Amino acid sequence: QNAQNHGFTISIVTGRLDYEIKMLMDKYGFNGFRISQNGAVIFDNDDKLIYESSLETKDVLSILDALKGQIVIIIFQTIDSYFVEKKVSLVEEFENSQPFIKYLEKPNILRELDKYKFVSISLWAEDNKIIKIKNHLDRVLPKHIESYISSKYTIDITNKENSKGNAIKNLCKIKNISFDDIIVIGDSYNDISMFEITNHSFVIE
Repeated sequence: QNAQNHGFTISIVTGRLDYEIKMLMDKYGFNGFRISQNGAVIFDNDDKLIYESSLETKDVLSILDALKGQIVIIIFQTIDSYFVEKKVSLVEEFENSQPFIKYLEKPNILRELDKYKFVSISLWAEDNKIIKIKNHLDRVLPKHIESYISSKYTIDITNKENSKGNAIKNLCKIKNISFDDIIVIGDSYNDISMFEITNHSFVIE
Protein backbone atom coordinates (compact mmCIF):
# COMPACT_ATOMS: atom_id res chain seq x y z
CA GLN A 1 0.00 0.00 0.00
CA ASN A 2 2.88 2.34 0.79
CA ALA A 3 4.50 1.56 -2.58
CA GLN A 4 1.19 2.11 -4.34
CA ASN A 5 0.83 5.48 -2.61
CA HIS A 6 4.21 6.39 -4.14
CA GLY A 7 3.06 5.63 -7.68
CA PHE A 8 3.78 1.93 -8.09
CA THR A 9 1.25 -0.42 -9.68
CA ILE A 10 0.84 -3.48 -7.45
CA SER A 11 -0.02 -6.72 -9.25
CA ILE A 12 -0.34 -10.30 -8.02
CA VAL A 13 1.06 -13.25 -9.98
CA THR A 14 0.27 -16.71 -8.65
CA GLY A 15 -0.42 -20.35 -9.38
CA ARG A 16 -3.83 -19.93 -7.76
CA LEU A 17 -7.13 -18.87 -9.34
CA ASP A 18 -8.14 -15.36 -10.35
CA TYR A 19 -11.01 -15.00 -7.90
CA GLU A 20 -8.56 -15.43 -5.01
CA ILE A 21 -6.38 -12.62 -6.35
CA LYS A 22 -9.39 -10.36 -6.85
CA MET A 23 -10.57 -10.87 -3.27
CA LEU A 24 -7.12 -10.05 -1.95
CA MET A 25 -6.63 -7.00 -4.18
CA ASP A 26 -10.09 -5.68 -3.31
CA LYS A 27 -9.34 -6.16 0.38
CA TYR A 28 -6.13 -4.13 0.25
CA GLY A 29 -7.09 -1.72 -2.53
CA PHE A 30 -4.39 -2.81 -4.99
CA ASN A 31 -4.63 -1.31 -8.47
CA GLY A 32 -2.70 -3.67 -10.72
CA PHE A 33 -2.96 -6.70 -12.96
CA ARG A 34 -4.10 -10.18 -11.99
CA ILE A 35 -2.03 -13.07 -13.37
CA SER A 36 -3.23 -16.49 -12.23
CA GLN A 37 -2.46 -20.17 -12.77
CA ASN A 38 1.21 -19.49 -13.54
CA GLY A 39 0.46 -17.06 -16.35
CA ALA A 40 -2.39 -18.99 -18.01
CA VAL A 41 -4.97 -16.31 -17.17
CA ILE A 42 -4.46 -12.52 -17.21
CA PHE A 43 -6.88 -9.77 -16.24
CA ASP A 44 -5.89 -6.15 -16.68
CA ASN A 45 -6.51 -3.39 -14.16
CA ASP A 46 -9.85 -2.62 -15.81
CA ASP A 47 -11.05 -6.14 -14.90
CA LYS A 48 -10.86 -7.27 -18.53
CA LEU A 49 -9.73 -10.80 -19.44
CA ILE A 50 -6.86 -10.28 -21.88
CA TYR A 51 -5.35 -13.79 -22.00
CA GLU A 52 -6.42 -17.36 -21.33
CA SER A 53 -4.73 -20.61 -22.36
CA SER A 54 -6.46 -23.92 -21.65
CA LEU A 55 -5.36 -27.52 -21.87
CA GLU A 56 -6.84 -29.70 -24.59
CA THR A 57 -8.61 -32.87 -23.47
CA LYS A 58 -5.86 -35.00 -25.04
CA ASP A 59 -3.31 -33.14 -22.91
CA VAL A 60 -5.33 -33.76 -19.75
CA LEU A 61 -5.40 -37.47 -20.65
CA SER A 62 -1.62 -37.42 -21.17
CA ILE A 63 -1.15 -35.85 -17.73
CA LEU A 64 -3.42 -38.40 -16.06
CA ASP A 65 -1.60 -41.23 -17.83
CA ALA A 66 1.75 -39.86 -16.62
CA LEU A 67 0.44 -39.82 -13.05
CA LYS A 68 -0.62 -43.49 -13.01
CA GLY A 69 1.04 -45.26 -10.10
CA GLN A 70 1.92 -42.00 -8.34
CA ILE A 71 0.46 -41.35 -4.90
CA VAL A 72 -0.96 -37.87 -5.43
CA ILE A 73 -4.12 -35.83 -5.03
CA ILE A 74 -5.17 -34.35 -8.38
CA ILE A 75 -6.89 -30.96 -8.56
CA PHE A 76 -8.47 -29.82 -11.83
CA GLN A 77 -8.62 -26.07 -12.36
CA THR A 78 -10.85 -24.06 -14.66
CA ILE A 79 -10.59 -20.28 -14.86
CA ASP A 80 -12.79 -19.90 -11.78
CA SER A 81 -13.07 -23.25 -9.92
CA TYR A 82 -11.13 -26.06 -8.26
CA PHE A 83 -12.45 -29.60 -8.81
CA VAL A 84 -11.45 -32.84 -7.08
CA GLU A 85 -12.73 -36.35 -7.69
CA LYS A 86 -13.17 -36.86 -3.95
CA LYS A 87 -12.85 -34.48 -1.02
CA VAL A 88 -10.51 -36.56 1.11
CA SER A 89 -9.72 -35.37 4.63
CA LEU A 90 -6.47 -33.67 3.56
CA VAL A 91 -8.37 -31.57 1.00
CA GLU A 92 -10.99 -30.61 3.58
CA GLU A 93 -8.33 -29.67 6.12
CA PHE A 94 -6.52 -27.45 3.63
CA GLU A 95 -9.78 -25.88 2.48
CA ASN A 96 -10.72 -25.06 6.07
CA SER A 97 -7.33 -23.42 6.63
CA GLN A 98 -7.68 -21.08 3.64
CA PRO A 99 -9.96 -18.03 3.60
CA PHE A 100 -10.47 -17.99 -0.18
CA ILE A 101 -10.32 -21.58 -1.47
CA LYS A 102 -13.32 -23.81 -2.12
CA TYR A 103 -12.97 -27.28 -3.67
CA LEU A 104 -15.89 -28.78 -5.61
CA GLU A 105 -16.27 -32.56 -5.45
CA LYS A 106 -17.00 -34.18 -8.83
CA PRO A 107 -16.99 -38.01 -8.51
CA ASN A 108 -17.49 -38.47 -12.28
CA ILE A 109 -14.94 -35.92 -13.43
CA LEU A 110 -12.60 -38.51 -14.98
CA ARG A 111 -15.45 -39.65 -17.23
CA GLU A 112 -16.52 -36.11 -18.11
CA LEU A 113 -13.25 -34.41 -18.98
CA ASP A 114 -14.56 -33.09 -22.28
CA LYS A 115 -17.26 -31.11 -20.44
CA TYR A 116 -14.72 -28.82 -18.82
CA LYS A 117 -12.24 -26.23 -20.00
CA PHE A 118 -9.26 -26.91 -17.75
CA VAL A 119 -6.61 -24.22 -17.57
CA SER A 120 -4.24 -26.25 -15.42
CA ILE A 121 -3.93 -29.30 -13.22
CA SER A 122 -2.30 -29.33 -9.81
CA LEU A 123 -1.22 -32.24 -7.69
CA TRP A 124 -0.28 -32.66 -4.08
CA ALA A 125 2.30 -35.16 -2.92
CA GLU A 126 4.60 -35.76 0.03
CA ASP A 127 7.37 -33.17 0.08
CA ASN A 128 10.11 -35.78 -0.31
CA LYS A 129 8.46 -37.04 -3.54
CA ILE A 130 7.82 -33.73 -5.32
CA ILE A 131 11.12 -33.39 -7.20
CA LYS A 132 11.10 -37.07 -8.21
CA ILE A 133 7.54 -36.74 -9.58
CA LYS A 134 8.41 -33.54 -11.46
CA ASN A 135 11.44 -35.22 -13.05
CA HIS A 136 9.20 -38.08 -14.13
CA LEU A 137 6.64 -35.70 -15.62
CA ASP A 138 9.36 -33.80 -17.48
CA ARG A 139 10.47 -37.07 -19.08
CA VAL A 140 7.08 -38.39 -20.18
CA LEU A 141 4.80 -35.42 -20.83
CA PRO A 142 4.50 -33.88 -24.31
CA LYS A 143 7.04 -31.11 -24.88
CA HIS A 144 4.37 -28.40 -24.95
CA ILE A 145 3.27 -29.24 -21.38
CA GLU A 146 5.26 -27.88 -18.42
CA SER A 147 5.24 -28.69 -14.72
CA TYR A 148 6.13 -26.17 -12.01
CA ILE A 149 6.89 -26.77 -8.35
CA SER A 150 4.85 -24.08 -6.59
CA SER A 151 5.28 -25.27 -3.00
CA LYS A 152 7.00 -28.08 -1.13
CA TYR A 153 3.87 -30.20 -1.64
CA THR A 154 2.51 -28.91 -4.96
CA ILE A 155 3.15 -29.24 -8.69
CA ASP A 156 1.18 -27.19 -11.23
CA ILE A 157 0.89 -28.46 -14.81
CA THR A 158 -0.10 -26.26 -17.75
CA ASN A 159 0.86 -25.31 -21.31
CA LYS A 160 4.57 -24.60 -21.61
CA GLU A 161 4.10 -21.03 -22.84
CA ASN A 162 2.21 -20.28 -19.63
CA SER A 163 4.67 -18.95 -17.10
CA LYS A 164 4.73 -15.98 -14.79
CA GLY A 165 7.64 -14.53 -16.73
CA ASN A 166 5.93 -14.84 -20.12
CA ALA A 167 2.76 -13.28 -18.71
CA ILE A 168 4.71 -10.27 -17.48
CA LYS A 169 6.47 -9.99 -20.86
CA ASN A 170 3.10 -9.95 -22.60
CA LEU A 171 1.83 -7.26 -20.25
CA CYS A 172 4.92 -5.14 -20.78
CA LYS A 173 4.43 -5.38 -24.55
CA ILE A 174 0.71 -4.58 -24.42
CA LYS A 175 1.12 -1.68 -21.97
CA ASN A 176 4.47 -0.45 -23.33
CA ILE A 177 6.28 -0.98 -20.02
CA SER A 178 10.05 -1.34 -19.83
CA PHE A 179 11.47 -4.38 -18.04
CA ASP A 180 13.64 -1.87 -16.17
CA ASP A 181 10.46 -0.54 -14.55
CA ILE A 182 9.42 -3.95 -13.21
CA ILE A 183 10.17 -5.20 -9.70
CA VAL A 184 9.30 -8.82 -8.83
CA ILE A 185 9.13 -10.55 -5.45
CA GLY A 186 8.69 -14.31 -5.11
CA ASP A 187 9.28 -17.34 -2.94
CA SER A 188 9.23 -20.53 -5.05
CA TYR A 189 10.36 -22.35 -8.18
CA ASN A 190 7.49 -21.08 -10.31
CA ASP A 191 8.76 -17.52 -9.74
CA ILE A 192 12.10 -18.13 -11.49
CA SER A 193 10.74 -17.11 -14.90
CA MET A 194 9.85 -13.71 -13.39
CA PHE A 195 13.30 -13.27 -11.89
CA GLU A 196 14.89 -13.84 -15.30
CA ILE A 197 13.23 -10.83 -16.96
CA THR A 198 14.48 -8.10 -14.62
CA ASN A 199 17.46 -7.32 -12.43
CA HIS A 200 15.02 -5.95 -9.83
CA SER A 201 14.19 -9.40 -8.47
CA PHE A 202 13.83 -10.39 -4.84
CA VAL A 203 13.03 -13.55 -2.88
CA ILE A 204 11.47 -13.78 0.56
CA GLU A 205 14.20 -14.40 3.14
